[in-house]
Amino acid sequence: MNKKNFLHVLTVMMVAMLCVGFISCGGDDGENTSGAIDSRILGTWYSTVSEGWDYVDGITVNHWRDKDEYTTINYNVVNGVDGVPTPYTSDKPEWQEITFSNDGTYYLINEEGHGYKGTFTTPNNNKINLYYNGSLISSDSYIFNEEGQLVVTMDEYDDGELESREIAYYNRGSYSKK
Repeated sequence: MNKKNFLHVLTVMMVAMLCVGFISCGGDDGENTSGAIDSRILGTWYSTVSEGWDYVDGITVNHWRDKDEYTTINYNVVNGVDGVPTPYTSDKPEWQEITFSNDGTYYLINEEGHGYKGTFTTPNNNKINLYYNGSLISSDSYIFNEEGQLVVTMDEYDDGELESREIAYYNRGSYSKK
């Protein structure tokens, strides 16, 4: 083999190895377990207030607010503008409690006693990804407000258009200790 052919074969092999390297290191839709966990989110949190909006073609078609664990206020929405509020009182509290552990696992329990365990990541200290059975189920933004509450914004999109938004407030501690 002459020098020119050898260099050509060597170049082809190097490009092939580079391609394999990019493919094997590329992202996937599975769970991202790399990176540090935001330590501020660790511990147990219980829901206090949540508020939500549903949209069609960018116009608000539904607006609600859970005032406390028993009362939901539905706002009558006409042409995207809130109208007369209609309170609804439940005979049982509605809440959820979630515990984030430093090993990257979470445990969520709701007022009906249903519990869910999965893993989580905080890839950039204002985004939390929740996984259940290895699949991404939620990727939400979060902040901590002046009162120390964890404030989570959950947006759902359909074909790139915002379909709904919920903002939930959580206090540190257990609901049962409230």
